Amino acid sequence: MERLRQIKYTPEFKDIIAENPGALKIFLKLEEEIAAHTDLREEKVFEDGDVKITPLYDEVRASGYGDNKANSYLKVEIGDEAFFVKTIPGHNQYKDESGGVREFKNSKYVKEILRWVQGVEVVESQLGYEDKEKDVTYFVSKWMDLPRLNKVLNETRSLEMKDSLNNRVEIIQRRLNENNMMDVEPYNMFYDEKTDTIYVFDIFEKRDSSI
Repeated sequence: MERLRQIKYTPEFKDIIAENPGALKIFLKLEEEIAAHTDLREEKVFEDGDVKITPLYDEVRASGYGDNKANSYLKVEIGDEAFFVKTIPGHNQYKDESGGVREFKNSKYVKEILRWVQGVEVVESQLGYEDKEKDVTYFVSKWMDLPRLNKVLNETRSLEMKDSLNNRVEIIQRRLNENNMMDVEPYNMFYDEKTDTIYVFDIFEKRDSSI
């Protein structure tokens, strides 16, 4: 019998939710308000108690926000903690686990593959949830206030820095492509100039074409 719901989460995230009772209920209420807000010229922030949600409007515009099948990208703050939340409708087309649960597991796998590569980390996933009955999944990771690597590479004037980063990207791509991963590109990486660290995110294992 097919499981209609699946969930994966870290002990840390479980503790944060336990310390903030009612936060999930508030999140779902605010999410409904966000879905009703379709005028992207007005970049609203949604708050209730200790929960604050900021839609990532640039990502939202690119994904066609407002359509009930569009992905939504949110910065969610619960007290002093901040998270990136991605809501993904329309995954019932897949027979296997998909969306948030798949991304949660893949991020753990990618971290293992890249653990010996210096100057490279993986964005910390916190939760993956799938509800086939409602045809929606959620993925939650730690919030990182950093620029995407492709933007850094386009804007830097230092050839030495650009060469160093490109060499590291090539190592990342080789390791992950050897392990059947896809979307291994600088737009799926952040860069922290202070620590000279690349953070990888949104990398998936290639699906079997029969799925």
